[in-house]
Order: sequence, then C-alpha cells, then structure tokens
Amino acid sequence: MKIGVGTFLKAALFSPAAYGLVTIVGLLVLLEATVQANLVSKWIVPLPTEVGSAIWELFVSDTIESALASTTTAVAVCTALVIAFGLPIGYLLYRYPKYGEAYGTLLKSLFSVPMILLFPVFLVMFGRNYVAIICCAFSHCVLPVIIYTHEALFGVPAVLLKVGKTFRVSNRDKFWKIMLPHALPTIFVGIRLAMIYVLVYIVGIEYMISFGGLGHLISDMYARFDIPKTFAAIVFVILLSGSLYFVMRGIEAWMRRLR
Repeated sequence: MKIGVGTFLKAALFSPAAYGLVTIVGLLVLLEATVQANLVSKWIVPLPTEVGSAIWELFVSDTIESALASTTTAVAVCTALVIAFGLPIGYLLYRYPKYGEAYGTLLKSLFSVPMILLFPVFLVMFGRNYVAIICCAFSHCVLPVIIYTHEALFGVPAVLLKVGKTFRVSNRDKFWKIMLPHALPTIFVGIRLAMIYVLVYIVGIEYMISFGGLGHLISDMYARFDIPKTFAAIVFVILLSGSLYFVMRGIEAWMRRLR
C-alpha cells in the first residue's frame, strides 16, 4: 500500500519525536533570551549558541576523540562484566530458592548504598587507573542485573510452566523456549539500568580524580573557567548515554526476534 507524501509529512510533524524536538528548541531559545537579558549569569549558564560553537570546536579536535574512546571503552568493558556475572548469579538465586530468599533482600539493600565510597579501597589496590574505576562501578552496577534477572525468572507464570510439563518439555527447552522469552524484557530493564549507572560511575570518578575520558575533560574545562566547553563536554556525555541506550534497545529487539 502506497503512502502519500502529505500523509507521511503529517505523521512526521505530529509524531512524539517532533513534539520533543520542538520542546527542546523552545527551551533553548528561552534560555538564550534569559542569559542575554542577564537574568542568569554567563558564569553559571552559558549561552546555548556559545555551547554549540564549543561542541563543534571539541568535535573537530583530537581531545574529544581520545576522551570519548576512553570512556566508551571503560563503559563497554564494565557493562560486559556486569552482564557476564549478573545473569548467572541471578539465575542461581532462582535455581536455588533458599539462597534467593536469603540474599534477595540483602542485594536490594546494597543497591541503595553508594558504593563509590569504596573507591579509595580500589585506588589503593589497583592504583590510579581504569581498573580501579571499573571495579568500583562493577561492585554496584552488577546488583540491578542480579535482582532483575532473579525477579524475571521468578515471575514466570506457573501456568506456562504447567503447559510445558503437560507437553513433556525438557528442562533445557523449558528454560530457553518458555522462561527466557517471558523474562527477557524484565532482564533487559536491569541491564539498561546497570549500563546507565556504569556510565554515571565512570564519568563521575573520572571527574573526581581528573583521570582520562569525558569526566576528566569536564573537570579540565571547568578548572580553566571555560564554561561553554564544560557544558559542551556534558552534552557529549548525554549523547553517549543516549547512544548506548538505543544500542541496548536494538540488541533487545534483535533477541526478541530470535525467539
């Protein structure tokens, strides 16, 4: 069925993305006018036009490439470790219910603890490098993957398991064809949450100790009182966060199609 150009344009103009874009542009225009009128100091919030110029200056420089590569690599490595350890532990807590009852509440309590306070311990153990940063981020970000994996598998409706038992489905097929497809959306909620926490931890520690990556770039520009480039570096963090989110959504959609 062919779709007319007018229908396509109407759908695009009145789509949620279009409304969101218009809102963002409107807020930027309002902010520009507010700063221009000296209602807000430029030393606190720079002009959006100046931030745009700073974004382009960073984009064409070699600085942003190395900083973005360092942070992205650290986030990818830490997220991979979180998934590699979190999923099996969550499954084991489901497989052995007594351990799930014993440690489930404890893990949820630990998730509310700011594990970044342990960073000095990792700093002493591994030195001022990305190993210490990744270990600190891992110690906290693995928890949501464990918790959501356990809850996802535990929340599979009993009627589905009874249907599988009626058809004499093997334990292996029961897990891969019944339990995992049903639990997959909830598991990915934990993975996406963990990934965002990983990014926050890594950028935050980079900023705190002024070591490599986008966090160091933000700290360096702020120390130079270059406020537009400070906000420009923050924009790159936001773009990286959005990119990682959509990548994970794409992986989730691909895995759903496989089932």
